Order: sequence, then C-alpha cells, then structure tokens
Amino acid sequence: MCSSDLDRHILVLLQQDITSPASVAAALGVSYSAAAKAIQRVKERIFTILVGDPTEEQVQTSPHLCESESGG
Repeated sequence: MCSSDLDRHILVLLQQDITSPASVAAALGVSYSAAAKAIQRVKERIFTILVGDPTEEQVQTSPHLCESESGG
C-alpha cells in the first residue's frame, strides 16, 4: 500500500471515529507503531494544508483562538 493510499484509508477511519492506533492497526493490518506514526503523519499533513508550515516561534507566539485581541 503506497503512502497516499494509507493516508486515504486513515482519513476514512478517522472520519468514522476510529481514532486509536490499536483500532487503526487492526483495520489496516499493520503494527501499532506503524499505525500511530501514520496517524501522526496524516494529522501533520492536514495541519500543514490548513494552517501552513509554521515555525516553532510562530506557534509559541500565536494568539489562542478563543481570545480577543484585547486579551480577554
């Protein structure tokens, strides 16, 4: 199974609320560690698509979504 196929399968499982590495591993027939790493990669790719590829400095100084600019 190529990486994009694996990503697609993981996204379908995540959409169905099958989110634990153990459940993903069982559904895809891979090891727990392979499933955990694949889930992490998929989440990172989604984050990069939605937010971009922020540097660590940007992450540390980004305002929280629930706070207004005045700090409240």
